[in-house]
Amino acid sequence: MYCLLVILFFLFSCHPSPRDLTLVSGKTIYGDLALEDVHIESYRWEQSQWRHFSDTRSGYHGSFRIHLPDGKYRLQASTTIRLGNDEFSLSGTLEDLKVEKDGGRIDQVVVRMNR
Repeated sequence: MYCLLVILFFLFSCHPSPRDLTLVSGKTIYGDLALEDVHIESYRWEQSQWRHFSDTRSGYHGSFRIHLPDGKYRLQASTTIRLGNDEFSLSGTLEDLKVEKDGGRIDQVVVRMNR
């Protein structure tokens, strides 16, 4: 029982509490088209390298929401779209997203997708 409590304490202490997280919301777009169902990965700058932090997907009208603790981030987005019989892979990167420690909001972030 003691071991289980120690493991649970360790697991929960490694994750930031919700009040320490900042809500980042935005859109994924290609030209002037909002893209739904885009896979978005966040990478956090730690110890002189980018480390994968979390994933999400864009929803209705390309909108996405992701909760992040303070730090410097890169958002990488990718999807495949179908136009007629053709499929196109699209990707986009948002560099240097700075999240402050206040636990507030960052709105209107745009990840522009390219072929």
